[in-house]
Amino acid sequence: MSDFRPQRQKLPTPGEKNIFGLYQGPIRDTTTNDWDTTKTLLSRRRAERKAWIFLGVFSRDLYAGVAIIDAGYLASAFSYVYIPSERYFVEDRQVFPLGMQTDFAATLGDTWRLGPY
Repeated sequence: MSDFRPQRQKLPTPGEKNIFGLYQGPIRDTTTNDWDTTKTLLSRRRAERKAWIFLGVFSRDLYAGVAIIDAGYLASAFSYVYIPSERYFVEDRQVFPLGMQTDFAATLGDTWRLGPY
């Protein structure tokens, strides 16, 4: 008998009960559109939903990382590289008051842009 529940097709909806546990496979649709009923500064999307992507690469010779964070009323992105043998560290970061645009979907298929580039 498996302890895993069947794979979810999308994130839980507001008020959905009994959602905690282990599921088979990734959630296919990670948009939060069911939560984001308004596109205002007081929306649930800004007040309740948080999203982030982090990628790190580590070896004896090099540490590197990139992260993009959407915390509702604030968004941030940073990258860094550290070379231990040279004691070399470089970092770049941006902070965005009021966070991502109101139609930002926070899925891996979405365009995570932090500026007009």
